[in-house]
Amino acid sequence: MPRPTSSTPLKPLAAGNVVTAAIQLFRSHFQQYTKLTLRSYLWFLVPIYGWAKFLMISAMISRLAFGDLVGRPESEAEARAQLEDKKWDFLSLAILVGIISFFVFLVFYIILIVLVLIGVGFISVAGEDNLILIGFMIVLAVLGIFVFIAALTWVFSRLIITELPLAIETPMDVSNSIKRSWNLTKGYVLRLQGIVVVAFLITLPLQIITQVLAIGAQLFLARFMDEDSGLFTLVSVLLGYVIGIGSGVFVIPFWQAVKAVIYYDVRSRSEGLGIEIRDRA
Repeated sequence: MPRPTSSTPLKPLAAGNVVTAAIQLFRSHFQQYTKLTLRSYLWFLVPIYGWAKFLMISAMISRLAFGDLVGRPESEAEARAQLEDKKWDFLSLAILVGIISFFVFLVFYIILIVLVLIGVGFISVAGEDNLILIGFMIVLAVLGIFVFIAALTWVFSRLIITELPLAIETPMDVSNSIKRSWNLTKGYVLRLQGIVVVAFLITLPLQIITQVLAIGAQLFLARFMDEDSGLFTLVSVLLGYVIGIGSGVFVIPFWQAVKAVIYYDVRSRSEGLGIEIRDRA
């Protein structure tokens, strides 16, 4: 895909187009976005207030990215001035979205477990020698898992830009920001699912490396410290957090840029935003 320019509008929501545009945004503002992410991680160490600041700064990255997309770039100071008073709203929004996501996960998880138990019951009644039934139930179980993942991805796709309306539009409150995300993403779910999968696969290697390093660090500490001691737990958590920052400074800005591009695209198509992406060469 060619680099978007002032004469090249963003193509329809396709995973490659959106992810490529997000990568370009991240690359062109790499230093700024990573510094903001590091700052947000430091705030995250402060309970409650720091968590609100963490979420606000993350949303600020998306706001800055969106401003660049529509040709109205802001400075960090300008964006912070607009969002500082909303930090508690971002925390409330994250809690509310978390609750919604948890209950959706719980419902689909219970359905999946019930189907598995029904399958086990059929097999126990028919007998373990009925290979055809066993094979059929295995196929159904695999399909059920795929449906379970697809359903969760569907919900995540509808809620992926919940903080963007709150960060960019005025007036806007928490509940209406969720409704706004739900309405804007209507009709684009399949493409959004593709974007989520592609973006996840791009960040997956880095997250795997992070997990391997965290496990390796714990094993290394275990050679010199008692694993049952509180000190070992504290040092392990802090070390894991530091290692997590190493991947987070890349993963978080990338995802916030992805959200900004999605928000720009769905608004363009739903409301005729009509502003083409600027040249970021």
